[in-house]
Amino acid sequence: MKTLLIMRHAKASPDGAAGGDLARPLSPRGLKTAPRVGAQLREAGLTPDRVLASPSVRTLETARAVSAECHFLGPIAALDSLYLAEPRAYVAALARLPREVLRPLVVGHNPGLEQLITLLTGRGEHLNPGALAVVDVELADWTELSAETHATLRALWRPNEAD
Repeated sequence: MKTLLIMRHAKASPDGAAGGDLARPLSPRGLKTAPRVGAQLREAGLTPDRVLASPSVRTLETARAVSAECHFLGPIAALDSLYLAEPRAYVAALARLPREVLRPLVVGHNPGLEQLITLLTGRGEHLNPGALAVVDVELADWTELSAETHATLRALWRPNEAD
């Protein structure tokens, strides 16, 4: 069994200045939320063993803050294919992971992440900024992951909207 951690980037600033959407950084609220999610992962014993992220500034800032707080020491793979991606792009990226990866964290964008959760679990869940889904996937090898794979949503962590 594998555990897939699916996280929408934390709250972003509304403007990326000259760099447009790709350059939008986290807002002050997002800068507080992301480390809290990392602490939750650490406390739950769910530190990822691989991190994949969209190359946008907000997703990389989220991934770095979460990784630091949960003590993930590996590199963060920024994949162009995950920028504003559809579910099939996430499935394709995950299917390339080595067999020994047990708990990857993918940090990306809506609506693709919500659609990924629905595709894998059959459950329609809303991911507000900074939300994280913990999904159990019964696979021996990530190459087996497909649109037909059935998974179970174990937990959904949503940050406090008042933060």
